[in-house]
Amino acid sequence: LDFSDPILTNVTISNNMAEYYGGGMRLSNSNPILTNVTISNNTATSGGGGMRLSSSNPTLTNSIIWGNSPESIYISSGTPLITYSDIEGGWEGEGNIDDNPQFTDPDNGDYTLMETSPCIDTGTIIEDMEYCGDAPDMGAFEYCEEQVLSGDLNGDGLINVLDVVALVNIVLGNSDPI
Repeated sequence: LDFSDPILTNVTISNNMAEYYGGGMRLSNSNPILTNVTISNNTATSGGGGMRLSSSNPTLTNSIIWGNSPESIYISSGTPLITYSDIEGGWEGEGNIDDNPQFTDPDNGDYTLMETSPCIDTGTIIEDMEYCGDAPDMGAFEYCEEQVLSGDLNGDGLINVLDVVALVNIVLGNSDPI
């Protein structure tokens, strides 16, 4: 990004390679707003596998920068404002963590979060944001576990007389529970 201030939301920047700086992003005189962004598995031969800043002041919220080489963020000049984000190597700021985000299958481009991820419910609420759970997640993908209705014995998403029939069959040993 050169002399630009885009707003990026729910974006994944992954598996890129730069000959010099900024494998994931190279910012020059730019102040982007990055919300729920995942920057992962990017490489640069010099500074900033994930992100390189030059006269730039990005704002990152609810984001993940992980698994980049040679480092997550390289600052030539500028001051990023990073909050409620998972930054490999750590970063000062409210709500920030330095924990493996536990992506589902990053080797095959799946940057969704596993159920045990420390990034679930650890973000901050932003106006008009939709999320699952107690709070927004960090990263580009919100983790929403499937909701199971208590009493839905046949798995059709409804609780009705067919569930009573399923219960009777289970009790009589005519079928196994789902």
